[in-house]
Amino acid sequence: MKDDKDSDLTTFNLAASTLLTLAGILSLAWLIPDQVPVPAGPDQGLSARFMPTVAVSALTVLAFLLGMNVLIRKLRGLAPLAEENEDNDDQGFGAAEAVNTMVLLAGSGVYVGLLATVGFVVSTAFGLAVCLYFGGVRNRLLIVALCLGIPLVLEQILWWGLTIQLPAFQILD
Repeated sequence: MKDDKDSDLTTFNLAASTLLTLAGILSLAWLIPDQVPVPAGPDQGLSARFMPTVAVSALTVLAFLLGMNVLIRKLRGLAPLAEENEDNDDQGFGAAEAVNTMVLLAGSGVYVGLLATVGFVVSTAFGLAVCLYFGGVRNRLLIVALCLGIPLVLEQILWWGLTIQLPAFQILD
């Protein structure tokens, strides 16, 4: 006999994987090609569409695989997979995780908006600060060092290693 919590989780996983797969297909077919600008002229480095395409492709494949797994298990009448690790800790995806996922999605939207207006370094520093703070890091010196160091180093690595120019601070342009 199936537990109600497991049945609801199976239905939730099936619905979530279907929505994420459809969102990924929409992004790959319409949003990325039509909404991500590519500068005219000779191409230097990777296209601006490369990383969004990789990220959305990974999301789409993983969501599709989750959906197929859940659908096959549901059609065969198999019980949901046990969501436990070696230590017998419950690893289920419930309401708290769903809220955290929605907050993360909203935060990602804010990050993209900041990326377009204040550039990579400032938006990434702000995003890292928020993530570190909500992740439990309270040492201000560590937060400042990481939030300034990581974006600046990453920007230099990407420019000198791959000749990728990240979005600059738009107010200065």
